[in-house]
Amino acid sequence: MTTVKQIKAVINDIDGNLTLTEEACWHLENEVYAQLGVAPIDRALHKQTWGMKLDDALSIRSAGKIDAVTFWRLFSPLYDTYVTTGRLDSITPENMSVLRELHEMGLVNMLLTSRIAAEMTHYLVPSHALYEYVDAVYYKDNMEYHKPDPRAPSLI
Repeated sequence: MTTVKQIKAVINDIDGNLTLTEEACWHLENEVYAQLGVAPIDRALHKQTWGMKLDDALSIRSAGKIDAVTFWRLFSPLYDTYVTTGRLDSITPENMSVLRELHEMGLVNMLLTSRIAAEMTHYLVPSHALYEYVDAVYYKDNMEYHKPDPRAPSLI
């Protein structure tokens, strides 16, 4: 039986665990689609392709109608707006409380995500609420293997 004293660290998944982001991302992507004059993504299809790298999911979600370079040019500033207005990546008080408690217990708190660095910058600044409770952040640009590859957590 594992006891708390045997546990040294906790790996927190960002999307769908620490924060609930699928619905917010569905709205965000549909705003980009609207700017491009493309029909909105069906929610069921978005959920079905959720967890894929966004570049890979784009061709499926848009039925090949969207150019990735154009999409990212529009997506990035809108993403920043979603983050700064609290529509994306907001963390519930309950989740903050758990992270704080794990930190106070002396456990190492790590974040793991398949996001790219540009999607993580707001998490990495000292002004972010998580900053004092998270000891390490692992994302696509600083890992050899990425979620959902089962080797990803073993490299931490």
